[in-house]
Parts: sequence; C-alpha cells; structure tokens
Amino acid sequence: MIRTRLVWLGLGFSVTGAAISRFIWRDLWVDRYALLSDVKELDALQARVSELESLSYPKSNPGQPSLTWGHLDFKEMEREE
Repeated sequence: MIRTRLVWLGLGFSVTGAAISRFIWRDLWVDRYALLSDVKELDALQARVSELESLSYPKSNPGQPSLTWGHLDFKEMEREE
C-alpha cells in the first residue's frame, strides 16, 4: 500500500513538473520569437535612419529670411564661424 502511494506520488510530481516545464518552455519560446521580431524591426528602422542621415540637406534656404535681434544678425554669425 505504501509502494502504491509512493508510485502515485512520484507520478503526480512527474506530471506536474512536466506541465510546469512545458508552460515555462512555451513562454520562453514566445519571448524569443518576440525578441527576434523586435530585432528585425530595429534593423529596418536602423536602415531607414542611416538612409536619412546619408541624405545631404542645404544648411540654409536662400529664400528664408534672416533672424535679427537688435544689432545681431544670426545668419551673419553663422557665416563667420
């Protein structure tokens, strides 16, 4: 009778451990898949940022009015640097 109880106890612990490990494994698998998906999106975003950074834009627009404040002309100051 004690052997039967020990067998059932061992079987119960085994089934419970298997169920818990399966849920943990599935959770880790979902996190891994989500991480890989985020990395792919990050790579695409990095490519877009690199493409935008490689474009050259003029520093000032000739049709843009200069900003003056009192006797200071900020466009003049930029040209002096």
